[in-house]
Amino acid sequence: MKTLVTWMSLVVLTVGVVFIACENAPEGTVAKVGKYTISADELEDNVARMKPRWKTVEEAFEGRMGALDNIIRQKLLLLGAYKEGLDKDSTVLLSLENNENRRKLIALWEEEIVNKVTITDEELMNMYNQRAQEYNAAHILVKDSALAVELREKIQEGADFAELAKEYSEDPGSGSQGGDLGWFTVGRMVKPFEDAVLALEENEISEPVKTRFGWHIIMRKGTRKNANLKPFEEEKDMLKRTLEKTKQQERMMEYLDECHKRAGLTFNEENMNLVLEKFAEMDAEDQPGAMLVFTKEERALPLANWNTGTWTIGQFDSIYSSMSPMRRQVFTTIEELTEFVKLMAQEGILLAEAEKINITGTEKYREMYNDELEREMLRVFQTDIYKNVDVTEEEMRAYYEANIDSFMAPRTVVVREVQISSESEANKIYDKVKAGTDIGKLADKQSERSYLKGRDWILELTERRYPLLYKAVADAKSGDIVGPVKDRTEKWSVMEVMEIREPEPRPYEQVSSTIQSKLNQRKRQTIMDEYLESAREQFNVKIYESAIAALIDSSRFESVPEPATPPTPGTVNPVNP
Repeated sequence: MKTLVTWMSLVVLTVGVVFIACENAPEGTVAKVGKYTISADELEDNVARMKPRWKTVEEAFEGRMGALDNIIRQKLLLLGAYKEGLDKDSTVLLSLENNENRRKLIALWEEEIVNKVTITDEELMNMYNQRAQEYNAAHILVKDSALAVELREKIQEGADFAELAKEYSEDPGSGSQGGDLGWFTVGRMVKPFEDAVLALEENEISEPVKTRFGWHIIMRKGTRKNANLKPFEEEKDMLKRTLEKTKQQERMMEYLDECHKRAGLTFNEENMNLVLEKFAEMDAEDQPGAMLVFTKEERALPLANWNTGTWTIGQFDSIYSSMSPMRRQVFTTIEELTEFVKLMAQEGILLAEAEKINITGTEKYREMYNDELEREMLRVFQTDIYKNVDVTEEEMRAYYEANIDSFMAPRTVVVREVQISSESEANKIYDKVKAGTDIGKLADKQSERSYLKGRDWILELTERRYPLLYKAVADAKSGDIVGPVKDRTEKWSVMEVMEIREPEPRPYEQVSSTIQSKLNQRKRQTIMDEYLESAREQFNVKIYESAIAALIDSSRFESVPEPATPPTPGTVNPVNP
């Protein structure tokens, strides 16, 4: 009965007034809180996020009870929020309204991308077989297709691929390495790039390849057997995630093209060139981070048009000027600017698509809306619960006086130090200091703890922060020379003891903010406990012990708990604190 007693104690301490239901639980249910049903899946999802390392069935059971208690607390707060009518509160609803477009776009992704992608076992096996090989390739990434063509022609005429990559590639990771990407397997690169690599022979140079990153000139450098490939069953989950991501990217590009066509998306090349001229002028004047300047008339000119909207120079300028100077790209080609404008116009086009298919009526959208509604209700409700929390100056000073020992500054030995990597050099420095040489002058020339230079090489040693150095000087007196001492960084220190500060209380002014935070937290916890106790009296809480126990795989643990003696069928046992 040990497990049952332990569990009952846990319930009393953390849940309060509840009913431990011993009748058969509704299928898939572990608890009920008012109108809410807590499912086994919800509990196990919470447990998984904890990443527990339970060693016994008892620990697994009690751990699940702790996770369940957190869920119950949230449900009790939500019940209070609904009782206060926060689901109709104007502040809550305004917050949801501000996030409406985000929900629509996420739900559209789910509907048109995620739900349209399927993975078959045959595809997974094909991918597994492809991963039997590793590929080595190099590339040169540029933004301009014309430049990509020019570079390929230079390589064909004998120019060195690696040198061109170092000079022209805009890939910060590989450019300095001559474009080398190292060894990789199928699924690691974006699909157009990967397809090009697979189609090449060794040392063959590709035609310019377009991806969302720009234009690539690719050279396949080698192929070898993948020595790290595991059996298919061990690789299957990872392969599925990789293939899902790849196919979702493909479906996204396909879907965006469909949307652009349906929307009749077009770009105004004349107005694009006007923007490029502004960039050229700014670049010519060498003004890094400078702002573009457009007239009122220019700001109204369209860069892109589609059936239900337009995107103007003014909108471009507003977004561009809001970026930090380090993130502002200097556009030099129509292609670059078109890709940026297309990206900016996509939100409006996709929102129009979402309206067409009534995205707000989908299960995903309703689920997101309800989750967001309840999160905002919880935030507002808890803020309201805590609104009268106040910590007075008198309370803070009283806490300080009553707990003065917890505010003691540790014993501190103040030294001047020279830190150096060589033990033999450290011994020489020690001899010089003992002979009368000023340790500060030696530190100026040789100390490797450079941040102490502006502090006259002063280091304040406490047992907690510098345990090895502190131990060496703990019994020293002011004026003593100590060392060489090896510290945790594997370097050697020679120290002159300047001052010894015995433990003493930190001044109230130094710790008042800490005290205020601690007392504020304590009061908030008291208020929350009072609310939860009251809520448990208002709303029925029922926990199904047998359903929770059934979730535990006892074969993974050392022992199995004794089951509770079941009461008469249909009865419920009240447990009071």
